[in-house]
Amino acid sequence: MPRARSRKAAAASAGPSKAWLDSYADAMTLLLAFFILLYASSILDEDLFIDFKVGVAQALGKPSPAIDGGVGVLDTGNGVTSLIAAPPTVVDDGSEDAGAEVEPSEATRDNAAEVVAELEERIAEVGAAPYVAVVDDPRGVVLRFDSQVLFRSGEARILPDGVVVLDSVAEVLAALDNLLVVEGHTDDVPTDGTRWPTNWELSTARATNVLRYLHEVERIPAVRLSASGHADTRPVAGNDTAEGRTQNRRVEIVIVISPFAENAIAVEPGADVPRAADFGAEIEDPASPAAVDDLLDLNPEPPIDPAG
Repeated sequence: MPRARSRKAAAASAGPSKAWLDSYADAMTLLLAFFILLYASSILDEDLFIDFKVGVAQALGKPSPAIDGGVGVLDTGNGVTSLIAAPPTVVDDGSEDAGAEVEPSEATRDNAAEVVAELEERIAEVGAAPYVAVVDDPRGVVLRFDSQVLFRSGEARILPDGVVVLDSVAEVLAALDNLLVVEGHTDDVPTDGTRWPTNWELSTARATNVLRYLHEVERIPAVRLSASGHADTRPVAGNDTAEGRTQNRRVEIVIVISPFAENAIAVEPGADVPRAADFGAEIEDPASPAAVDDLLDLNPEPPIDPAG
């Protein structure tokens, strides 16, 4: 009996159980890790983050992650564009060929058909053939993107489906030494004037954003790239039908293989220089001074000196 009382006294002197400390320590550790993750995620290099998202998605054979959100047009039209197959994983086994970079080459008139075939194959693999045409014209090989695969109506930020399509052709473009000219084109329907005063600004912004994607994300050297906006001055179809206007709203990437200067119009020796009317464009009367007021800084006051 005295021994029983001794055990009770010992238990009372030991105090309450400390087992809860294990769970508490685990919870504190998880909270610490969570807040460290939040802090690390708040400081991002945008270019590296986009590379990471797109790379992981493609490696897993998943749809390309959204950069700007929005409705897609590829496959089922729900913005979820499935890659037919994930890109092959390069394994460095110590051999000389493992992970070797593709040697740049040059697209010429002799191999233009091969370049066209390669681009068409890449585009078909991601299900974008109805929205991207590859044509061989006097300037070189031209990738003609239907604008709806790249942008929302009236917008210039690239949609997720556009990222997938650009990714599909970027490896071919990067492996060529040719100059690349990105051209923006619109139909003849005027903008509403809120964000883009005219179609010139819209077409130029779209071309510039595609150029920046090719350079900043796909790492194509800037020295090989240029961009231009042509508004509705170079239609490929009539603007009198909805179908024709859809064809005219486009972005083109020109792989320049013409002997003429980039973006130039081919002229046979001894031929007259083409004029705007030759392209079906009407020669308009000069605009009145009031029509260009929004292009000019008409403030007569001198700049304010912050120091004064």
